[in-house]
Amino acid sequence: THWVVTEDGRIQQQFESPLNIKRTDDLVMFMRQAERTEQISQMQKDLLAQKIHIEETEDKETNLEQTFYKTDPDCRAAKRQLTDFDLYISTVLPLENKGIRLEDYINISREEEQPAKVLTPICSSIVDLPYSIHSLEHLEGIQNRKNLTGLPEPGLRSALPKNEDLAKLGHWIADGMEKNQSSWVLYNLAAFYWRIKGNANNMIECTRRALHYSPREHRDVALLNLANILHRARYSEEAAVVTHASLDISRDFNVKYFHLGNVYAVLSEYNRSVECFDKTIELQRDFDAAIKRRHAVLCHFKLEKALEAQHRSLERTLSELKDYQRLHEVYLEQISTRDNQQSQRALQFESHLQYQRQGIREGRLGKGNKYILCNILFQQSERKPPLPAQPLPPHGSAVLPDTPPVGTPTPNSVPPADKASDKLAYDQYRDPLWPSREDCEAKVQRLPGWNEFPTTYLPPENKGFQMHELLNEAVQLTEEEEHSLPWYKPVCTTVVNLPYTQTAYDHVDGVGKREKLPKKVLDNNMKAPLILAAYRTTENVHTEEIGQRILSAIEQKAEPLWTLFNLAGLYWRVAGNPYQAIECIRRALHFVPSQYTDVPLVNMANVLHQIGKVDDAITLLHEALRFNDTEPITHFTLGTAKAAKGQMEQAMESLETALDIDPSYTAAFETLRILRCYKKFYNVRPQEKSPAVNRIIQNNASVDTKHSDKGDEEDKEEDSSGEEQDNGGEEEEGKTEEVGVGTEEETAATEQDTVEESTQLTSDDLEEEEEVIEAVVDAEFVEDGTPVDMESDESSIQLDLTPEGPKGTIKLLSCFLLLCAGKNNEHSQTICARTKRLKVGDSPDCNWLLQLVLNGKKYPALPVNGPKIPAANPAPMVKTHASPGWPTPDDCRGIKKINIHTFTSTWLSVTAKDVNIHDHINFKSKLSGPLVEPVCTADVVSMHTLDHLDGVANRSSINYGPELGLKEVLQMVGGDMQQAEEVGTRIAKALAKNQTSWILLSMAALYWRVEGNGDRAIDCLRQALHFSQHRMKDVALIGMANIFHRTGLWHDARVVAQMAVEIAPHLVVNHFTLANIYAAMGDIDKALKYYEMTVIIQGEFAPAMERLRTLQCNILMKRQREAEKDQQKDARG
Repeated sequence: THWVVTEDGRIQQQFESPLNIKRTDDLVMFMRQAERTEQISQMQKDLLAQKIHIEETEDKETNLEQTFYKTDPDCRAAKRQLTDFDLYISTVLPLENKGIRLEDYINISREEEQPAKVLTPICSSIVDLPYSIHSLEHLEGIQNRKNLTGLPEPGLRSALPKNEDLAKLGHWIADGMEKNQSSWVLYNLAAFYWRIKGNANNMIECTRRALHYSPREHRDVALLNLANILHRARYSEEAAVVTHASLDISRDFNVKYFHLGNVYAVLSEYNRSVECFDKTIELQRDFDAAIKRRHAVLCHFKLEKALEAQHRSLERTLSELKDYQRLHEVYLEQISTRDNQQSQRALQFESHLQYQRQGIREGRLGKGNKYILCNILFQQSERKPPLPAQPLPPHGSAVLPDTPPVGTPTPNSVPPADKASDKLAYDQYRDPLWPSREDCEAKVQRLPGWNEFPTTYLPPENKGFQMHELLNEAVQLTEEEEHSLPWYKPVCTTVVNLPYTQTAYDHVDGVGKREKLPKKVLDNNMKAPLILAAYRTTENVHTEEIGQRILSAIEQKAEPLWTLFNLAGLYWRVAGNPYQAIECIRRALHFVPSQYTDVPLVNMANVLHQIGKVDDAITLLHEALRFNDTEPITHFTLGTAKAAKGQMEQAMESLETALDIDPSYTAAFETLRILRCYKKFYNVRPQEKSPAVNRIIQNNASVDTKHSDKGDEEDKEEDSSGEEQDNGGEEEEGKTEEVGVGTEEETAATEQDTVEESTQLTSDDLEEEEEVIEAVVDAEFVEDGTPVDMESDESSIQLDLTPEGPKGTIKLLSCFLLLCAGKNNEHSQTICARTKRLKVGDSPDCNWLLQLVLNGKKYPALPVNGPKIPAANPAPMVKTHASPGWPTPDDCRGIKKINIHTFTSTWLSVTAKDVNIHDHINFKSKLSGPLVEPVCTADVVSMHTLDHLDGVANRSSINYGPELGLKEVLQMVGGDMQQAEEVGTRIAKALAKNQTSWILLSMAALYWRVEGNGDRAIDCLRQALHFSQHRMKDVALIGMANIFHRTGLWHDARVVAQMAVEIAPHLVVNHFTLANIYAAMGDIDKALKYYEMTVIIQGEFAPAMERLRTLQCNILMKRQREAEKDQQKDARG
């Protein structure tokens, strides 16, 4: 026998152990049995894991094809399968489309008597043509023409004169050919005749002669005839070649693309088929046959892919089952061998008894000691009743009851209905001077915390879906009757198993780590939208009953299923379970059609925002806007998320967009008022600032902008509580320190700091006597070469610094850009942030240079500082200037007016990115050989190339002229004046050696802008975006924005210019270009903002100042004229 240490540390004999072998004296067998036992245990685990894997990955879809036809939008649009379409349909190019009058070639006189002998147009008897270079004799179908079989094509009767007998028409054609044996028109008519008859040999003979005698511009008629013959004779590949030859002659007739689309569909080249049908529809928008065929091809193509994927999945499952069977057989063999070697239970028991008897006989215990007799007294312990369970405090009870009122708008899931009076009131947001100080003092008390902004819900009803029907008729219920008991909650994980997938946005951090989210975060504001989805009243309704309705509808697979999963996510938001909410919305995202993806994305973003994952929420909201940018709720939600991050300018821009779409959106209007008051006056109640400061320090409510790996547990703890933690104003070791910068009241004469609610200062920070004024931040901080995260916006700064980091000088790489506040802007000054734990360098090294070229004229270079480290490359320090403020009416009389709608070329040099162009292009070598042009040939398609923009997708149709203002820039790019063609040749030679250099691709784009080829310029810029690092992409984006601006594609220009500003907000050219675009679009407010930012960064930049003053003076003069008119009306009244 043997002994084993058990789990509780006891050493005892094992009766059932396989190590109790029959031959207890066989050590080798004992060791093999132990090894075999371990193998069996491991094989058992492997078999179980493999079985679970097979069950999870098994394709359980048994009716994929029928399901696909019912659900796929293209299949539903086609209304029938591709195989039900006639893909061998006859097509013809009528001679009338070529300006040919048939009366000029055949006698169509009705007075002519019936001819004595009826002729047939046999072309081989008219002219002997054994070989012709034009008749495509190399094609197999032409060579085997005598063996071809053809079918009659009565549908071509329309290509010949109407109301005439076919035999008589054949006679006229034959008669005409005898008189004119070289007429290509008559040979084409003869080919039409034989296609109607169905004689393939005569068709080809007449078509060969038509090709031989046709002039090149009319040869496509015969080529299309020949393509039809070959296609119907099952020589479809040769038919495609012939049709392409006809397209080389002329691309103006949609019938060629239509025929080629059918040919490629037969050849299973579905991508080309769709392209041809797209061309057909582009030439004739109402061509219903082409539209349906396009949908049918897409449907068939996707179905084939789905069937192939299912086939591969089934083959993989079959292979895994075979492996499982083999492993299971080995497993059973090992068990059998183990059991054969194991001692039987009766023998083990008998052996044990003999061992025990031997010990008794010797009077000793197992260790050889004498045993002792003991009297054991059992005492029953006094049983005490258990203590009653103490109730836990309700969630949220730690929140102070005397929390002051917050100036937040009323939560609104759906924008209210339009009201004329509201529209008149809400139009105030368009006024750059709104709101007034009195308005702010009366209606705004403080800036809401990050978790105090209203939550939203984008209902599927906005897309035309009726949730009321899904929760009532679909489950055979009415509003008057409740669902039968018991009521279960809609737990989506038990309904549909959804592993990790990109369609559910599991790559987003907050979604991928949903198991670690807080367990209880209530969203009571969403209770009303949840109830109203099923009922028309919110009184006497149980949310649990609605949850059961949702679950029943999902189990019955009511369509559209994604709306039910989305509503289930809203249910869990109300119930306060973020994990279950995200699981349901993941399934909504997985099943939703692409055009409605913004609905569950907004729902998911609200969940992430509410638990503190604001960065992830912003990511999802940007993605939602990519799918649909016309929903005001999405823009409003993005605005509140940006405000929660402290990015006030971007937040206000999103709120303004929401109001542009829906001027009566109350929540957006009220929130915009709060943010504008915060920006303009910062502390609207000076007499109450001290209590506000104390309250903020006590509550320590912080905006959760970054989550470090080290602080995950603390973040989770804070998120799960959903409350503001009170730590008495003292920061714990290892937590983030946030330094706040607020505004200085224009009337303040003391040195006392003014602190805004959204920023945070520790008690130590308050002890320091530092002057605090409002600033715009555009920088990163680096501590001993290591980047430190920093969130910036136009109204506050928050620095995330780790206390345990190495001690040393932290270089401040950027100063704050001043934002005007109040009227005394001329007294503002540029400062750099200082804090107790930071030592700011006074003069960081300058190694950046910004070069701005405006219509060929170089403006003074702006020195920019940057780090000399390969990582992160933070934004450089920019010497900033005070905001220029507004001119007076007297100043406007002497200001030079500029036409802001005139296009201005801008170009961002690669030297602004610390790149030496001479390291990439040799400008000194002597050129030999012919001059060449830098063509960008790399075939790249990715999210970086912005192919979803209309300007990029349709770049070939852009009508673009040379940008002569940039010609001198191109010629002087190497230092010495060279011809533009020489510079282009040098770029081309460098590009031939390195096709993936974003620097060379950007220079090639500059060349094509000077040459006036917008198509090739965009090609080069696309590739530059694909190959460049994120921080370098603004070089290509500015070039692309110029092209779109110049061609009137202002929306696309705004999108790419905004991206450039977000990548490098410290560069003058980015702000100036975006301002020009907004000015051209007529969006004066935003143009003013970005012109002002340009002047703040580089005060001596005259073009921006001139445009800024022009816009400001236009506004002032318009108001002055309106005021004068009002005075005249009052005087007359």
